Amino acid sequence: MDRGDIVLSEMPVADYSFKLRPVLIISILPPYNDLFVCGISSQIHQHIKGLSFLINENDYFFESSGLNKSSVIRMNYLATIPVSWVFGKIGNVPGKVFEKILSDIVRLVQKNMIK
Repeated sequence: MDRGDIVLSEMPVADYSFKLRPVLIISILPPYNDLFVCGISSQIHQHIKGLSFLINENDYFFESSGLNKSSVIRMNYLATIPVSWVFGKIGNVPGKVFEKILSDIVRLVQKNMIK
């Protein structure tokens, strides 16, 4: 597993239960190799400009993403998870797409920091 990979993982949801869903690996954190991830949803109506990144079925990299249908990478759904929650890699996003998503996450965090 590496940055930019899309994996299936158990993720916490609003009612404190867990759901198996795809996530994008943003970073691998020492010392235990925990994963800093961004949740992915096929509910494209949740796409909010500036808060999510839309992957369409007609994008040149869609097949390599491993996703089944158009989805949103929700940059406001971040979590740190243990590797043991991961059920396997399904795909990845290309370097330039990953760098755009990472840049947008950094911008989002910087913009909303308490001053």
